Amino acid sequence: MRKIKWKILLFLILAIGLTASVSILGLNQSISKNQNQSQNEKRDSATKSEQVQKMNVALVNEDQGAKLSGKDYLFGNDIQTSVLKDKKHDWATVSRGVAESGLKRDIYNLMIVIPSDFSKKALSLTSNSPEKIQIYYKINDTGNNDLKSEAEKTASDLLSDMNQRVIDVYFASILTNLQESQDNIKDLVNKEKKHNDRYNVAVHDPLASYTDQFKAVQDYTGSSKESFTGFQDLLKGHEKSLLEADQGNKVYGTDLASLLKMQQDHTPFGAAFEDNLQKYTASLSADNVQSQLGALQQANALLYRELTTAENTASLMTQTQQLQNYIADVNSRIMAVDQSLNDTINAEIQDAVRQDLIRILSGDAGGSDEKFTMATLDPDINKRFTKTIEDSIHKLQYFTEDDAAMLGIDTEAYKKIKKLAKQYMNEHPEKFNDAEKAQNPSENLIDSQIVKAQNEKVQELKETGMAIESKPLNLPETDPGTETEIRLNLDSKFDLENLVLSKDGQNIGFQFVEQNGGQTIIKFSQANGEAGTYTISATAKLKDGITAGEVPIFGSLKINAAAMQKVEKEVVEDTSVTPDPGTGGGTTGSDGSSDGTTGDGSTGSGEEGAGEGGTGSGSEGGQPTVETKKETFIQEVYSFEFEDLPFYSKDDFNLTNMFKELRSIVRNYERTGLLFQLYYGLNPWNSEYTPSGSLDSQATANSYYAIFNRDDLLEAFAAKASGNLTKAYKEKLAAFESRIADYKQVMGDADSRSQDVAARLIAANQEAISQNENLARMLQDIDTWREKSSGLVSENQVVLGNSSDEMAAAMALDSSFGSLLAMSQSLADSTGHNLDSAKGVYDTFDAIDQEAKNIQKSGEDLISEAGGLSGSLAKKLRADQTFSKNFSKVMKNSRIGDRQNENLYNFLSSPVEKVNGKAIVAADKTTPYYMVLICTIIALFSGYVISAFEKRRIQNDQFREELSLASRNLPITSVTVGVAVIEGLLIGLISGKIFDVSEIGYFFWMGICLLLMLLLVSGCTYLLRQLQMGGMFIILLVLSMYLFLTDAIGLNVDKSSMFGTVQKFSPLQYLETLLSRILNGESNILILTYVCIGIAILLIVCNLFVVKKGMAEAKGEGAHES
Repeated sequence: MRKIKWKILLFLILAIGLTASVSILGLNQSISKNQNQSQNEKRDSATKSEQVQKMNVALVNEDQGAKLSGKDYLFGNDIQTSVLKDKKHDWATVSRGVAESGLKRDIYNLMIVIPSDFSKKALSLTSNSPEKIQIYYKINDTGNNDLKSEAEKTASDLLSDMNQRVIDVYFASILTNLQESQDNIKDLVNKEKKHNDRYNVAVHDPLASYTDQFKAVQDYTGSSKESFTGFQDLLKGHEKSLLEADQGNKVYGTDLASLLKMQQDHTPFGAAFEDNLQKYTASLSADNVQSQLGALQQANALLYRELTTAENTASLMTQTQQLQNYIADVNSRIMAVDQSLNDTINAEIQDAVRQDLIRILSGDAGGSDEKFTMATLDPDINKRFTKTIEDSIHKLQYFTEDDAAMLGIDTEAYKKIKKLAKQYMNEHPEKFNDAEKAQNPSENLIDSQIVKAQNEKVQELKETGMAIESKPLNLPETDPGTETEIRLNLDSKFDLENLVLSKDGQNIGFQFVEQNGGQTIIKFSQANGEAGTYTISATAKLKDGITAGEVPIFGSLKINAAAMQKVEKEVVEDTSVTPDPGTGGGTTGSDGSSDGTTGDGSTGSGEEGAGEGGTGSGSEGGQPTVETKKETFIQEVYSFEFEDLPFYSKDDFNLTNMFKELRSIVRNYERTGLLFQLYYGLNPWNSEYTPSGSLDSQATANSYYAIFNRDDLLEAFAAKASGNLTKAYKEKLAAFESRIADYKQVMGDADSRSQDVAARLIAANQEAISQNENLARMLQDIDTWREKSSGLVSENQVVLGNSSDEMAAAMALDSSFGSLLAMSQSLADSTGHNLDSAKGVYDTFDAIDQEAKNIQKSGEDLISEAGGLSGSLAKKLRADQTFSKNFSKVMKNSRIGDRQNENLYNFLSSPVEKVNGKAIVAADKTTPYYMVLICTIIALFSGYVISAFEKRRIQNDQFREELSLASRNLPITSVTVGVAVIEGLLIGLISGKIFDVSEIGYFFWMGICLLLMLLLVSGCTYLLRQLQMGGMFIILLVLSMYLFLTDAIGLNVDKSSMFGTVQKFSPLQYLETLLSRILNGESNILILTYVCIGIAILLIVCNLFVVKKGMAEAKGEGAHES
């Protein structure tokens, strides 16, 4: 157990060390590469600037000048003044003839001619057909391309300067006219505002006053009209009131006549009502009605007395209650007898019989007490178990701690089995010898077989060796006599013998150049430079002095070879002496290398080694000295492919015998542990169990040992016999119990019926009480009605007398109402005549008001037109003011006060300026590449170690009590996640320190690194645990797809080719894309991030459900054989 803990600690230390070292090496490599590229670019820029040569330029100015807007322009003189200030070249202003002559005599390198119509054509841009300007230049072609390029650049710069000057003049003319227009538009708007104000004061305001006077006249006539309208309405209302009063009087007369007729019709009904009321009162006072009511009252009283309790007699209710109490008392007694009988049947008889049988069989009645067990009755049954345990202990083998760890029997369960076996041998010493009781270690046959196989394999490698052969390599056609060199590298513990080089199946000759330290160099010449297919074959033998421990069991021989085609070329070397400063000599090239290599040590084509000869215009300087020599250059490099040859094969080890031996050892321990668990009930695989004390004291209550040696058989016999004995008594008692049950049912029915009778008697009693109360109330109501009906008869006589008086008064009122109705009709007629007179006066005022309205409308139309005209003038004035304001803002910055803005003119002449920014080093591809490669290497190492630990753990715990699949895989999954978290945090910390991730966010960067390590470590661990060799194949295939198809190391894969399609399916390529987007500050990373999180969670869950089919089958087979 302690070794396992130290191995886990060593794994964590190695994982952290590998993570830190690989991260620092890889990421510093990327930083160094970018810095070197930046320094090279700076050095090249400085060298290029020093190579710019100074020229002698002749300028011929023939410009005659021109006029524009009354101003003279002479562009030729301005250009001449400008170029003479240039210090990059030597400028001279001469005539055309002097320039031509100097060009021929190599005095001038460039001649530029400004024609006589230069200014005229420049200012023709105001005409309908502007003419393009032409300048002429000649170059002294001395064969120097740099000088020619510089002359072309100088002429181009001069042309740009001329174009800027022409544009400056054109813009100056435009801005001058624009400023004059702005000044004029302001004066125009001010005059327009003055005329508009005059119109409003002299025309618009008087018209408005005239219209307002007619408005006052209309108001007066309108008020008169409204006054007569009110008087007319008053008369109409008075007339309407009289008409309504007339209608009401007519309706009142009609109602009064109806009332008289109704009173006459109702007079007979009063007499009839009085007669009927007297007859009904007489019928209620008859003798037969009084006698019937008295008889009914006596019957109800008798029924109530029968239902209630008297002083010396029992009523029906009392008798019914006594019957219910008797039935309840009988039922309770029957149930007590039934319960007592059940208790006697179920407990007392059987228990008493069982106790008596035990006492008789044990001999207690005769004075002795004996105990009988299965071991005393049959001793052989106990001996068969102990004999099986002893045979299993005899077959146990014991090993040292190292051998036990190698065989997988060093767990706590196997140690407990050894302790139990030792305890059994101590309790039964006569069954075992001293060697078995001492548990001396046995020989490890498996270890000895492995050592023997290793020694035999090493001897075979030394004597016979391993045959190696490369795959065919096609070398293309080359120059005749081209020398090809082949470098073979292999393990330094091996030597190559019988080396054969063949072309197209035929052996060819070659020459050994070097053979030392695992490297062999040969060379040969391609005949006539023809193409062919070449193969290499040889025998690799192990060197003497190499032991078996130096040849790993799972190792293999790796060979790589490269063919380099070399060619000889002549190299010209300049050895001239550099002249002293100021002598006018040319510069010589100093960048070349005589050995044909570039400055960074890589092999070049040889042409870069030659220096560049300089040319000068001076007459002094060193004379060049040229030397020619032959040098060898590497033209092309090709690689031979070899398959890795494993040192050992499965046939080198007798795995069948080794597995049988291991299975026999483990099966004996397993059988012994199962026998102890079966016989004594002791489970060695239970982590909570610890052997202590004798086996008898440790045996459990339900074990076979307790059944055979502890449990008394007399109790079981007594319980069985007492059951049969009491069975007959129980049957008779059961029949008696059934009769009691029937009697209980009858008494229950009687009880329910008595309760029903009692309920009915209570209801009848309540009904009798209610009827007595209703009858008493009815007698009282009849007496009250007789009294009220007598009073009603007397009151009816008074009503009949009053109704005759009302009829007489109504007839008198009807005669006086007719005269009042006639007077109301006459008043209504006179009111109608007054209304007609008022209508005539109203019509006169209405005509006057209409004429006033017509006059006012004409005035309003006139003032409306005048107002519209004034509004239009004001709107136009505002628009003109806005235009003037906006127009004044056009190129407002062309003047500063009364002075022209020279800065604006300079900007318009050259609005665009070129700025040469620094070169950006493309490090965004290499950085993600290194990050993905580092994470993959670390994840592969971690996954391999974790899967190896898991395989070891399964071997140690294969006989443990079965758990669920997820529970078995939970510890190793937790270790996987913990290791991934530690490595991810460490990589994020180191890379965050090396790179500037402040813009990205330090915690966000560490989170991304943590996510990548969770994804890669859980993926590698799952593949290696579940698929083992197949998982390693998948991991290396994915890594190879990424290494050989990535764009980060300069490989350009055609996206439409098969390799481009394969690149799309490379998972690591998507991780590189995610890191590249994060480092470049892109925002489209959410989808890739969520996909990575989902895959990481899925892989972690998959690690919980890894199934080991081979171990499960072996475990099942072992359990079956045991």
